[in-house]
Amino acid sequence: MAGARVHDGELDASLKFRIIREGECIIEGLTIHSLKKFKKDAKKVEKGHECGISLNGLRNGVEL
Repeated sequence: MAGARVHDGELDASLKFRIIREGECIIEGLTIHSLKKFKKDAKKVEKGHECGISLNGLRNGVEL
């Protein structure tokens, strides 16, 4: 589980994601395993809010 903040738009747990670092896509096609907002399960997180996110397809300990 990693901490995150939504800076623009919204985070929707039903969508696929890609991770971009320094303008380069380092991984894509990820799905959300778990999304938490205020320690409760969430389906969406809106702009300006913090959340906890765990992604399918990443091994434990992978630094992004």
